Amino acid sequence: MSKSKNYKAKPEDVKQEVDAKESQEEVKAEDVTQTTIDESENDSKETKDASKETVQDIKTDVEIEKLKKENADLQDKYLRLFAEFDNYRKRSTNELNSAKAKGIDSALRAFFPCMDSIDRAIAMCKDEGQLAGYKLVLKQFENALYTIGVTAIDPLGEEFDAEYHNAVLKETDPDNAGKVIQVLQKGYKYKDTLLRPAMVKIADKEE
Repeated sequence: MSKSKNYKAKPEDVKQEVDAKESQEEVKAEDVTQTTIDESENDSKETKDASKETVQDIKTDVEIEKLKKENADLQDKYLRLFAEFDNYRKRSTNELNSAKAKGIDSALRAFFPCMDSIDRAIAMCKDEGQLAGYKLVLKQFENALYTIGVTAIDPLGEEFDAEYHNAVLKETDPDNAGKVIQVLQKGYKYKDTLLRPAMVKIADKEE
């Protein structure tokens, strides 16, 4: 049954409606406030999480830089040690080679007087049988020395070479000027190392 147009609401009814509206508005306000609080809490949590991540990233970057520096230091120490060991190895090798060379030099020089005596005996010998024997012994010595890298320097008829020849006598001979005309004492070399120069007489153009 519809209300009459002239119907007037009672005061208590109006009050109830006002109270209901206010109650609804308070509920809405509480919902809005709670939503704002929740959003604020979420934002705060996200900010804290982001801050934690930033701090963690900074720590990670610092640790990475620290590890890089430690790696660079270790690499530098390794290179230094390697260089020192390489220098030590080279120095040891040079010292060993030098000691070997000195030992070989001393041992080979001990043969030279024997070789010189045989050469003089050949030069002075008049007996054909003895001469053949001397030459055979000399050849055996030369072959034995040759197998270990020793060769004789016998430059008769060659151009004078100050590096391998020691000129102790000169003789005027324009046709052979600058050449070795007599070998007084053979020289010897071990591979490319000179052990003793040959003692020679050379020809000169004029007195």
